[in-house]
Amino acid sequence: MKFEVRPALPEDADAGSVLLTLSIDVPQRSIVKIRTSSGQRVFCEAVGIDKNFVERYNRLRGNDFPEMQLADVMYDEFGRALPDRGGKGLIFINEYYRARLGRPEVRRIHDLTVSPANRWWNHTRACLQHPQVGIRLPTQLGLWGLTLGAVAILLGGIGVWLGILAVQK
Repeated sequence: MKFEVRPALPEDADAGSVLLTLSIDVPQRSIVKIRTSSGQRVFCEAVGIDKNFVERYNRLRGNDFPEMQLADVMYDEFGRALPDRGGKGLIFINEYYRARLGRPEVRRIHDLTVSPANRWWNHTRACLQHPQVGIRLPTQLGLWGLTLGAVAILLGGIGVWLGILAVQK
């Protein structure tokens, strides 16, 4: 789908989510995989753009930058923003995720694929790619703990097996 890439609001600069016009098959606040046409991808949380966001964005940007206002936004019956008549959506993405996607130019149209990724491993990948080190580090430590625990179980099982063989002799 074609998306107009816009920078995230300053308060979302370190958020692990992007705001976008969600298709009907992507639930609100789910983990998604965003992939560029060149194959670069990120896993993050998807937050749907709604009327409240559009009004707040226009208030914040409208006075200083009238050319950045969001106009002619269509909504569904739940107040979620829909792609325009040409099928183009909006995505507000912070600098961290834009860098991981190859720095697509802002205020330009890009072909991005957004697909649901709600398996446990994709949640882990989203944490490993999170902008805040306070999320990435505990996830890495948890994975190290899981790996070391599996090695300990394996070595303990080998020790018990060797002990049983020694007793049987």
